[in-house]
Amino acid sequence: HLLIGEGEAGLEYIIDSLNRGDKLPQIVQNNINGGPFRVADLNSLALPRLYNWVDVSKYLKEDAGYPVQTKRGCPLLCTYCTYPSIEGKHYRFISPVSVADEIEAACISGVRDFEFVDSTFNLPLNHAKAVINELSSRNISANFVGGGINPLNLDEELLNAMKMIGFDSVMATAESGSDKMLESYKKGFDRKILVKTAKMLNNCGMISLWSFLLGGPGETEKTVDETLNFIDKNMGKNNMAYIMSGVRIYPGSEIYKQWQTGKLDKSGIIVHEESGDLFYHSPHIEAGRIREKIAEFRKGYPNIILGDETQSLFTALALTCARTLRFSKPYWRHIPLLNLLKRPHTLLKIRK
Repeated sequence: HLLIGEGEAGLEYIIDSLNRGDKLPQIVQNNINGGPFRVADLNSLALPRLYNWVDVSKYLKEDAGYPVQTKRGCPLLCTYCTYPSIEGKHYRFISPVSVADEIEAACISGVRDFEFVDSTFNLPLNHAKAVINELSSRNISANFVGGGINPLNLDEELLNAMKMIGFDSVMATAESGSDKMLESYKKGFDRKILVKTAKMLNNCGMISLWSFLLGGPGETEKTVDETLNFIDKNMGKNNMAYIMSGVRIYPGSEIYKQWQTGKLDKSGIIVHEESGDLFYHSPHIEAGRIREKIAEFRKGYPNIILGDETQSLFTALALTCARTLRFSKPYWRHIPLLNLLKRPHTLLKIRK
């Protein structure tokens, strides 16, 4: 059977149904609304305490942190994203006390690396601050990574508080440095806010990994140049950029609905030969041209890694070395070293 939704609610339903002798459909959904199972009150659940059920040390030896949620749901409108359809469009919060209880107990069991896996950690701002304040009050010694920092609502108070409790790295979701493309992706912020966010991140003492998504609806050579210009002028030499080209069209996303209703330019649709998955690449600029521009731009710039490079044999070997030599986490902080080893001939003159 395929269970749609959150296991804490759905699995209980399946077990009860089987105990009654009911015949379950192959795809099990919530009978109340026909959608995915969701837990209305997350604070009614027991703490996950994953270390009681699995050997988390095997995962923590890799480039992984102990996963922690502070909420579920996302009201943002990003066109390429499926979080709202998976977790719902409204926030469901876990109390800061419960979040801290989970982390504190995991620390006692020997865990030291934690990653917040909310869709966006800093939204809403008051909840993120409440979680950080609760952790601060307990003097927990650990390494924290913020899985998703959204420029939409971020301030120095939160970043400084995060730094104080053990954050030394965060991931920032920009997707583009072009106002036109930020509007196309319905990000809810503009380039000015991105520049302000970059300044705050550069000043707070934490390194950051910025993600960019090129090739979406409306992308042109000019908008690509605007994104590369943002990286060059604002990201800072100690931060990293992760650049992907082409947008995967996930069922349930806004761009998927645009494709279904014919609002998406069909000439930009790409069907993967093996999987049949749908991708979109703007017909206003060829994929090869984007690759050429990035290749030229990244000469002398060791802080950039491309999406397809993460699946290469070289990257796999580098991750093995990082694990064996016990490099500090997250491993993406070592992208400059990886690039220097992989393409030293293009990085002889590092940009200041």
